Amino acid sequence: MIERQLSRVLAGLCFPGRKMAFVSGPRQCGKTTLAKMLLARRQGRGRYWNWDSVELRRLWAKEPRAVVPEAGAEVPLVILDEIHKARAWKR
Repeated sequence: MIERQLSRVLAGLCFPGRKMAFVSGPRQCGKTTLAKMLLARRQGRGRYWNWDSVELRRLWAKEPRAVVPEAGAEVPLVILDEIHKARAWKR
């Protein structure tokens, strides 16, 4: 698998400080691939969600906090792919 340049930046700036990162770019540039690669490196300690999934939209409407897995010794990585499609996602 090709190493994505942004993966080092995210790992260095966001993960240690438990910060949120928003990754944007044109279609087909590798955003989803990057997200899944970062999650794989954490050996599944986290969750990938895609807004196009009916399961996520139902869960989000019912209990948004349920999309975040329980935190153990390490804060889980939560990926919300295509979240910009959600109404009022910035709130």
